Amino acid sequence: MSKTNTSNKKTALKTPGKKKPSNKPSSKPGDKKTGEKKAKKALALAEKSVRAAEKAVRASRKKLQKKAHVLSKQTKKLAAEHSTSVDRVTAKAMKVDPGASTLIQLRQQAKERQIPGYSRMNKAELLAALDSSPSR
Repeated sequence: MSKTNTSNKKTALKTPGKKKPSNKPSSKPGDKKTGEKKAKKALALAEKSVRAAEKAVRASRKKLQKKAHVLSKQTKKLAAEHSTSVDRVTAKAMKVDPGASTLIQLRQQAKERQIPGYSRMNKAELLAALDSSPSR
């Protein structure tokens, strides 16, 4: 068997006066230069926007670092103040009169003196009630 040229290419009749618009880029030397210029311009614009973005990131990072530093200082200061106030409060709480009665002892005394509502009183109220009541 012999192979025959059976390609699927369509042959068009050429008409001398009409040209079909082509979607292919033309291979004229001037067109190539303008394409390169456009590419260089687009590349330069992209590089410029990248530099601007990097600058914005640096500025933002610097601002955040400054804010973090300020917050760190503030936290240290507040922690120190808290520590000193805790020390003050605990020092006051630790100063208990060795001769002071316990809550149970104060309630027992209030019961003996027949102070009404002694069972619901706290230590300070019991002390005040015992001081104001006549002793037997």
